[in-house]
Amino acid sequence: MTYKVIRAKKEFFDRNPSGRILNRFSSDIGHIDTTLIECAKIMIDFGVRPFIMLIIISFISNYLIVLCFVIVFLFAKIAG
Repeated sequence: MTYKVIRAKKEFFDRNPSGRILNRFSSDIGHIDTTLIECAKIMIDFGVRPFIMLIIISFISNYLIVLCFVIVFLFAKIAG
């Protein structure tokens, strides 16, 4: 959207008041801010949860850690 506004012809700015253009940009930026925070929360949750599970498993049994790394390796191989 920024690229289009920067490259717009003079008539675009004559027909649209600057307040309307700024209002559109601020609402878009506000939407991006709220969405970005939710995505960051989800990524942190999915990123931290496996490490916490490995720590808990390591307290239960050391042999299970080896099995977990094998499973993670197989999942990475299949996904990649």
